Amino acid sequence: MQLLFNTYKIPVVVTEMPEGDFGQFSFYPYPEIQVSNKLNQEVLTSTILHETMEMISEIYGLNLDESQIRTLEVSLMAIFFQNPWFLERLRKGPENAITDLPDWPPSQTLPDAPEAL
Repeated sequence: MQLLFNTYKIPVVVTEMPEGDFGQFSFYPYPEIQVSNKLNQEVLTSTILHETMEMISEIYGLNLDESQIRTLEVSLMAIFFQNPWFLERLRKGPENAITDLPDWPPSQTLPDAPEAL
């Protein structure tokens, strides 16, 4: 599997991990997400979402702690599972294709957001 994010192509590697470890994100020497091969599909998806948020926190210097990321992970998974229409809309992609990275994030970025710096 591969996760696309802006100019990054992050491999998602399903591998043997120590008991109790679900996944990890590493940025060096190259970005990679590893997830345990012992996870069922629902937990695997949730773990990939969790590690993606770890990646975003690191790339943008958000310094989210594990508890904050876990809260976001569980909350977003609940929203996705309880609202299939929302996932269907995300599958369709943007109505106006983003053709260049300067087009993202949208100009409505809040002045104190990391993207506005």
